[in-house]
Parts: sequence; C-alpha cells; structure tokens
Amino acid sequence: MYVPRRSGQSLSRRSATRWACAILTVSATACSELAREVTPPSAVVLTGGASYYAAPSGTPTGDGSIINPWDLRTAFGGGGRVQAGDTVWLRGGLYNGFTSQLLVTTIGAPGAFVVFRQYPSERATIDVDGATSSTSRGDAIVVTGDYTALWGFEVVDSSSVRDATRANMIVNDASHTKYINLVIHDGGIAFYNYSNRLDVEVAGCIIYNNGWPEPPYGNGHALYVKSDVGPLVLRDNVLFNQFGYGVHAYTNEGTGQLVNITVRGNASFDNGALSTLTSPNILVGGYAAARQITVDSNMTYFDPTLNAEWNIRLGWPGILSHDLTFKNNYVVGLTSASLLYHWEWETSTVRDNVFQASDVPGPNNLIYDLRDPMDPVRAYDWGGNIQYRDPAAPGWYHFGFKTWAQWLANTGLGSTDQVIAGTPSTTKVFVRKNTYEPGRANIIVYNWANLGSVNADLSGVLAPGDHYEIRSVQGLWGSPAASGTYGGGTVSLPMTPATSPPTPIGPVSRQPPTTGPAFDVFVVTKVS
Repeated sequence: MYVPRRSGQSLSRRSATRWACAILTVSATACSELAREVTPPSAVVLTGGASYYAAPSGTPTGDGSIINPWDLRTAFGGGGRVQAGDTVWLRGGLYNGFTSQLLVTTIGAPGAFVVFRQYPSERATIDVDGATSSTSRGDAIVVTGDYTALWGFEVVDSSSVRDATRANMIVNDASHTKYINLVIHDGGIAFYNYSNRLDVEVAGCIIYNNGWPEPPYGNGHALYVKSDVGPLVLRDNVLFNQFGYGVHAYTNEGTGQLVNITVRGNASFDNGALSTLTSPNILVGGYAAARQITVDSNMTYFDPTLNAEWNIRLGWPGILSHDLTFKNNYVVGLTSASLLYHWEWETSTVRDNVFQASDVPGPNNLIYDLRDPMDPVRAYDWGGNIQYRDPAAPGWYHFGFKTWAQWLANTGLGSTDQVIAGTPSTTKVFVRKNTYEPGRANIIVYNWANLGSVNADLSGVLAPGDHYEIRSVQGLWGSPAASGTYGGGTVSLPMTPATSPPTPIGPVSRQPPTTGPAFDVFVVTKVS
C-alpha cells in the first residue's frame, strides 16, 4: 500500500454551470445534526470575514480583489493577507500549468475556518497534471494549515499516463479540516489523510475514475484514510468506478492507527470497475486494531457484469479489532461478492441493515462471510436485518459454506433477521440531505421495479418556489435529468435513457458499466 510523501520533501475548463454552490452559510439544521454526532468534528462557521479571489488569469502580484485576483498558488499561500474567518473564492475556468506541488498553508481558528470555495454559478477546475514529478509518485495539493476548508471545486489530472506515477490529488496534513462537495476524478489516490491529524471531515464529495492498473486488482482509491485519534468523518460522499477501493480505511504495520472513524451516508458503487477484479466499496481494517468504528446508513452496489470478491470488508486477517457498529446500511451486490466480510472484533453490532445478494446459484454469493472463531468472551449483537437470498442455498460462511439454518445454528447470530428468497419488488429511493449546502442532496435509486421514472420526496431539501436542477453523478457536466420550480412533495426522475458513466482519462483495464436504469445516484441543487 502506498504512503504519500510529506509536504516539504523534494518532489521531483471551463464554462460556468448553474449547479454550482450558492453563497450560503451553514444552516441551523446542519449545525444541530453535527451536534448529534458521536465525537463530532467542529462545524465550519462563516463569520463575515474578508473575501478574496483567485482566477486562472490571476497573478502573484495581485491584491486578491475581484478585479485584481491572485493566481492559485499565491491564493493557497494566503497572499500575505488571508486571516482566520476569510474566504478565498475561486473564479471559474481552468487552473493548470503547474510545475510543482501546491501547498495550502493558511491557518484558521476555531469557529473561523479559512475557506477556499468555488465562486457561485461558476465551474473552477484545477488540473494537477505537472503539479508533481512525472517520474515518481507525489502529492499534488497538500493542506498543511489547520482550520482550513476546501469547498465545491473540481480537481482532475489530465495526463494520459495511467500508471503508478499518477499523482495523489488532495492530501490532508493538517487538523480541523473539511473537504466539502468537491469533485475529484482521474487521479491516483483521490484523497489521503495522515493518521496523526485529528478532526477531519470529507463530506458531499463526488469522486470517480481514480487509480491505476496493478493486475489482477487495481490500486488508487477514492478515500484512503487512517486516524490515530479522530474524529475522522466520511459523510454523504459518492464514490464510484475507481481502480481500487471506494472507502479504504487501512494502515500498514507501524504507519498509523484506525481509531474513531465514522463512515456515514455514502453511496459507494462499482469501485474497482476499471480493473480486472473489483475491490470493496468500503473497507475498514488493516495492520492495527480498529476501534470506535461506525459504519451506518451507507448504500452500496455492484453491477452484475463485474467480477467482485467483497462488497464491504470490516476487519483484517490476524488482527483482533475492538468495537464496531454496522447499522442501517443498504448493501447490494449482484455479483459473486461477499456482501459483509467480517473478521474478528471484540464487540460488534450488526443491526437493521438490508442485504441483497446475487440470485445466481453459486457458493460465493454470500450475505455474511464471518471469519471469527466466536470466542465466547466477545459481545456480538446481530439482528433485525433483512436478507434477500435463498435460505436453502450455501449463501453464508462460517468455517465452511452454510445454508441460513446451518449458519444460524453454528453462530447463534441473526435470530431476528428476515431471510427472503428473490429480490425486492419495490423500488427504493434514498434522499440524503447535504450537511453544508441548503437546497442540495444526494438521491440514490435502486430501481427494483424497473420503472422508467421514479419519484423522490424533496420536501426536506427544497422549499416551494425554489428553482432546482438534478443531475446524475455520472453526467455532472451535461444537461439536467430534471429541472424546474419546486411545487412541494415528490419530483419525478427519469431512469431511461440511462446515463453513461464518465469516460476515464488514459488507458484502463476495462470501461465501467452503465448502471441505469437498475441503479443511479443523482445530486439535486437549488439554483438562482
């Protein structure tokens, strides 16, 4: 597993779109939601500090005003002016031509972050090709200043070279930081967090097409994180079509811990789709005992055309981890994958989840792949889950493949689960309200009924009279799938024709599948 370089080491387009962020402060509702978190990260507070500006045409000698903006490198360094509580707005267009790493060195304060944010109704794109050495791996954008937030812009690597030299896009080397509603694609590792940094949140980001081939698997993940203390929160991101993993909460021996990590509300699908053999959508585990781990309310999916091994993998062989809560997740793998791979925890709660395995006969189409010896001192609480799998099939594993009755008798876990042969018949729609932008939400659709359109209740997201646009995350820069003036209640979303996935930059092992009309993820935004 690759470990990025520390900052300071030698390291050898676009037009506006209306779905961009509005100029809004954090809502009272969002703040109250944060307050309910277990060991929550501090909320971003916009305190009315000064506004500065960067632009593709900006210069190092600019004063940061809207008519005399900075270039991006100067802006990330604060231009000699930026103070805690200030916002630097990135004007629309393409930022490129870098010859070395970009460092974000400004420092905010509690309740007064320094915020780097895309200018409203414009598309700011940072092309990191050239920001690191072309002959060895490096980190393109490194955040070293505490109390910093990056918000709403796009980061891409336009290089056609798709190998292990591909740059890591954003590296967090600071504490009290937030990465909000970014679009990160076609890099090496999209986001990496050093383990000794605390109070870090990645929220609402859309991350796809990252990584490089290492047959039979791929490498390069959407979120590669570790944490010595935490809290580390990964919330409501959309992660798809990497070469490697979606969430990769992992550590090598002696390189950090996996402590106080929350994975909540993310839509993670078809990760590993660019490689020959797919990787898990979510992993929490590695060569250190994981503790204080919460994985809840996530939604995963594997297309039936993919060759997958694991959908969600929790724990690591030979490592006894501590406490796990796995609740309210919706886990779908229409492949030969194990839906829940679970390896040795001292305490484990697995409750109120929905699992849908492939209905194609085969011993590896598993719901629970339990690798624990079931030491009686361990405290496991499994129940209330709904499993769609033929109970007479060998669809469960614990020291051998077992039917549901055999697995239940062998483990004693899941006595209140429901096991149902076949697939759901009713289409399932999730609406995940964005924590930081009122009027924005992710909409996740499992179209079990194969409908031509589905209805999404947006009453908790939009107010009557709001103008809105809805796009598939697989077609962010195209025409909206739906738009209009919100009249209350539900909004109809077309599922046909299906949106094709974004084409990767550079050669890949295979092209990603089209998930619609069976499954898709949309983002709704309020527009002015």
